[in-house]
Amino acid sequence: MNVPKIFLRAALLVMPFAVLLSIQAQPWAEVMDGTPSIRISNRNASTWQDYIFVDFVDNSVLVRSPNSQNSAVMIAFPVSHFAEGRSQILLRRSKLLVAAIENIGNETLAEDGLDTLRPIVWPLVKALSIPQTQTNFHAVLNTYLGALIKQGNSAEADAMVEYFDFEEITAEQAEMVVALMELLLLEDNSRTAFRHLSRLPLDEDRKDLQDVAMRFGKQLRTMCKFIDAVAIYERLFTLENSLLRQESILWTAYCYLKADNIESANIYLSLTDDYEPRDKEFSLKCMIEGLIMIREGNAIEAMHSISQGIVFSRLGLEWISELML
Repeated sequence: MNVPKIFLRAALLVMPFAVLLSIQAQPWAEVMDGTPSIRISNRNASTWQDYIFVDFVDNSVLVRSPNSQNSAVMIAFPVSHFAEGRSQILLRRSKLLVAAIENIGNETLAEDGLDTLRPIVWPLVKALSIPQTQTNFHAVLNTYLGALIKQGNSAEADAMVEYFDFEEITAEQAEMVVALMELLLLEDNSRTAFRHLSRLPLDEDRKDLQDVAMRFGKQLRTMCKFIDAVAIYERLFTLENSLLRQESILWTAYCYLKADNIESANIYLSLTDDYEPRDKEFSLKCMIEGLIMIREGNAIEAMHSISQGIVFSRLGLEWISELML
């Protein structure tokens, strides 16, 4: 195997003093330089070779041989090797690792599982740019992150999400980002939640992320955070060719209505299409029109609009209960 060797200078391993001061109190900072055992193979290799993970620097995985007499001598595997399918990396599923994963799924043992996994997971977080097709440690990191969010550990979960490549984010990672945002909102930390949202590449090519954003908007409405939900929908209705564009405009009108901004609600309602009764959005628009009319004191006109919505509604639509009410 022709792999370049790198001799690291001590100075390169020293972080600025100010940065150390800012993170030294965090439990995950203490294990960032851990040494999980990994296995790496080349495409043409007949067997895996065992290494100790050292660091991820300059888009390369730095490892050393377990039998190396000189711990300063390391081997570098560039990310390009993994992206091209020339190399694979595998986190060894030791009994300790398997038991820890099982523990985090157990409510009473979850903290023990997180404590065991922390020194295994965090050194690998910096190597998230390695394609998931060429490694198995993404699944372990996702499991760990999901457990952090479930346990309400927003600080550590937030620190992990910072390492995500948002331009290449997977649907599964996006779901966890949204779960973290929901946790942050419950903690009244909307600023951090929306910072993560702003990093999601909500463009016309990422239908999966559009769906994720729409579900987050629904969660915000459920929490009566209507103006926050508007921020979600405004990003969606700027996508001209999105299938969710018209529905997001309707929900913007709805949220402004619930926030007692009738003028804005009417403006956004006027931007929507002229739906036919067979269209799914027809009954939602009827409901919003009726609610606005009620606020404006036009009860008879409101009843007419709402009745139309009920007649042409479908079972299973999320707004049917409110429409009937």
